[in-house]
Amino acid sequence: MHTISRWSILTLAALLALLAAPFLAPAPAHAAAPTFEITPSTLQFGTVVVGDERWQNVTIQNTSSVQLGFAVGEISPSASGVDFVPEMNEGACMVDAGAVAVVPAEQFCSFLFHYKPTGAKATNASTKVSAYVFQGAAPRSAQSINGLRAAATKTLQIKGTGGSVKYTVNPDDAAFGNVSVDGSKTIPISVTNNTAAALAFDSAMVAPTDGLFAIHREFVGEDQGDCSVQTGSGNRSVVLATGGTCTIQYTFNPTAKGKQTGQARINAWVVPGETPGSLIATSGPPTTSSPLTLTGTGAAPTISVDQTTLSFGQITTGSTATGTVLVKNTSNVKIALGAHITDPEFPPYTYDVNSPSDACQRNADTGVVLVPDQTCRMSFSFYAAQDGNAGTGKVKVDLFSYPNATQGSDVNTVNFTPDASMTLSLKGSGKAPTAAAAPKSVTIPEIMVGQSSQASFTVKNTSSSPISIEPTVAEGGTISVTYDSGECYFYDPYLGQYSARTVAPGSSCVVGLSYFAVAEGNTTAKVVLGLRAATGADGDYKAPSSQFPSTESVTVKASAKGPTVAANPSAPKFPVTPTEGTSIMTVELTNTSNEQVVIDPQLPPGPFAIDYSTGTCVSEDGFGGYYVPRLAPGAPCSLVLTYTASRNGGEAADLQLFTRLSTGPAGSYVYPGGGPGTVTTVKVKGTGKAPTIATTSTTFPSTLLGTTSSMLVTVTNTSNGPITIDPQIPGATFSADFYPGGGDDCRVDDPFVFKTYLQTVAAGGTCNVLVTYQPGAVGAESVVADFRVRGSSGADNAFALRPNSPGVPREVTFKGTATAPTVTLNPKAPAFPVTTVGTTSYLDVVVTNTTSEQITVAPSLGATQVFTIVEGADECTYYDPFFGSKLQRVAPGQTCVVRLAFAPTKAGAAPNADLFLQLRVLRSAGADGAYISPETGPSVTTSVSVKGSGKAAG
Repeated sequence: MHTISRWSILTLAALLALLAAPFLAPAPAHAAAPTFEITPSTLQFGTVVVGDERWQNVTIQNTSSVQLGFAVGEISPSASGVDFVPEMNEGACMVDAGAVAVVPAEQFCSFLFHYKPTGAKATNASTKVSAYVFQGAAPRSAQSINGLRAAATKTLQIKGTGGSVKYTVNPDDAAFGNVSVDGSKTIPISVTNNTAAALAFDSAMVAPTDGLFAIHREFVGEDQGDCSVQTGSGNRSVVLATGGTCTIQYTFNPTAKGKQTGQARINAWVVPGETPGSLIATSGPPTTSSPLTLTGTGAAPTISVDQTTLSFGQITTGSTATGTVLVKNTSNVKIALGAHITDPEFPPYTYDVNSPSDACQRNADTGVVLVPDQTCRMSFSFYAAQDGNAGTGKVKVDLFSYPNATQGSDVNTVNFTPDASMTLSLKGSGKAPTAAAAPKSVTIPEIMVGQSSQASFTVKNTSSSPISIEPTVAEGGTISVTYDSGECYFYDPYLGQYSARTVAPGSSCVVGLSYFAVAEGNTTAKVVLGLRAATGADGDYKAPSSQFPSTESVTVKASAKGPTVAANPSAPKFPVTPTEGTSIMTVELTNTSNEQVVIDPQLPPGPFAIDYSTGTCVSEDGFGGYYVPRLAPGAPCSLVLTYTASRNGGEAADLQLFTRLSTGPAGSYVYPGGGPGTVTTVKVKGTGKAPTIATTSTTFPSTLLGTTSSMLVTVTNTSNGPITIDPQIPGATFSADFYPGGGDDCRVDDPFVFKTYLQTVAAGGTCNVLVTYQPGAVGAESVVADFRVRGSSGADNAFALRPNSPGVPREVTFKGTATAPTVTLNPKAPAFPVTTVGTTSYLDVVVTNTTSEQITVAPSLGATQVFTIVEGADECTYYDPFFGSKLQRVAPGQTCVVRLAFAPTKAGAAPNADLFLQLRVLRSAGADGAYISPETGPSVTTSVSVKGSGKAAG
């Protein structure tokens, strides 16, 4: 649709006219009239439906040699439904009623006309197209024509026809027919748009308006082509394109019996510019509408049944038969049913109220609500208490309307008058069954333990009516009835239930027997045949019963012997094994039976175990279980046993070989499973011995105090089997480096996960321990290390996580001797010259490092009042006012100076003072002569006596 701000157009046109006015020159009075062409010469809108609208352009060509502006005048007649729409675009002839666009010679512009018919009739209108000359104006600029005279005019004819709205309704009335009282029925009425314009439809009830007849609208998204729908903002109509069809749904809701009539109207709106399929709100009077008649009749509820007489036939005396009647709600209203047996007073029939699962009632007083066309079942039972006809039973079925109840809900069916009723009949009779078994005694040939064998006998129905035969084993251990398909009694593994076969009079069925041998010896069983009447054709299977009016019995006998196996060696014995170490032995097992077997070897928890990863007698399944092979008669397999010595001395265990029969390809592997068989016991023995080791020298050379010395100690396995060696050295003087190094370490500590790994050392093999000696004091030192030794089952030289077991302790003694750092003094015996009282004399003691390592010398004086140490540069000690006293690094053979001061307080020899020199080998590296803060660590102290004498002044 073409729209633009009228205020903007007027403002722009006025400004342009004012700006252009000084420069425009009027056409000369003698100039020829300008020319222009109108295309089309007559504007034809064609047929437009009343309520719809259409736009169309007319093109103007300036055929003059001068610039022109074009304008249209009033459209006559004014009520024609045609109007002119100014456009603010480059190709428009007019931008407003008083402003035109300047069109250069031989150029074009256009007028936009709008037609919206005012009625279903022909429209003939016209307007004048005027041309104005604009010399010197900018091409396509907007110019005002107010006060200007047209240089030329032409008439434009405009024609159109207003069309009427057309649609069809199918069917042309809504006939509901019979509808149950308090029920409801919905009828769809189709509406087709036959108009050449988009329409929207809705409907409204005229009479009655009390809900007897109503318009049904679905919610948007749930509708199926409805003309109008419900939304969260109210009702909305669907825009329908030409030729489209939609549906209006009407409902009939009778509250009483009898014929009813209603009136509705179908309303239609022309919706120009709306998109077909969109939802719109219809407001104002419709474009057109049409009446619709609605008729219907209120009626009582009805049902249908699949049988009016339920016959149970002849059944076994003392048994019960059941049957059902299928009921369907054929009403238009929700109903509930109430039924009860009315005759005889004490019938052999029973109404099973709440059975089956789709029962019509919950109990005698409560019915289940059924919606129209829903079905339910009434179940009845017949118990034959005696032979003969049991008579006819009568059942009354009452119908109750429950229009407002929820489907499947429970409602009362005894305290109200029924809306309708019907009667059902029940019939049945009873007779005791008889049968004959052949043979009366069955013998099953001898088999092996773990095998099964089958046998059977035949049972003939000697009754005059169908019976079922249900066999059970009253005595007999592992002799059982097979219950296979086609036999007297059948078990369906898919349904998980037993069924008894119906046997016609004179017909027979087979009772299958199975004997599964679980132990050697003889066994006897008694099979009891329960007989009862049955329904259905010969060969049909029915649900079993535990009630039998009569029985027959058959005796069954069987015997079995067991499979055997041999072991080589028959008494396996392991070699002497280091404690916690593991030895391996292979034992050959042979099937000495004449049937294929599987052998499941088992050992109790302890030092002996089966290796499931190797050998052929067992095979790991990857999930913590294992397989065993099927061995043909005489076939062997290899069983790998391990012995992990748990102590010194002999140990033993019983290897049990569980042997049972197995069918399938010989040599194939299966899970050992359970099942009967025989057990062969093989005694397994072993002897454990504590492991031993030997080491290379563990005595360190003399080591300077403050330095360290390292030594690689080789440990040899002197045991008769693989072991691990776990060195544990206490204290700080002697220590071992267990961080990952060469592959020959006895032990490796992982610093990232804080775990210890030990290397497996074969008998006679070696591993190394890197031990460090860091003296703590001058003189001899030693420590007793605890080397924990354990037997190992790992591969030679392989590392494994340290086990939790304590192992066998083996003591290893490490020894070392520490020497002290030394110096020389010059002078060797420091002595001051005689010094005048009240003055101070100085003496330098030169200290020479006679040690092979860099040291520091920390001097100090014993108790004295006249001798002091002077700290300063190039001396052994230096006082830093910011960091305190520092010591000089003295390289081997180098010197430092200790400056002493003597200030006597009286004449005569002063008491001697001890000069102490603390010597410490430096652990840190640094330049010779540099000063450092005192280090910690072991040190030695040497001393010398200092002497001095004072004299009186003058």
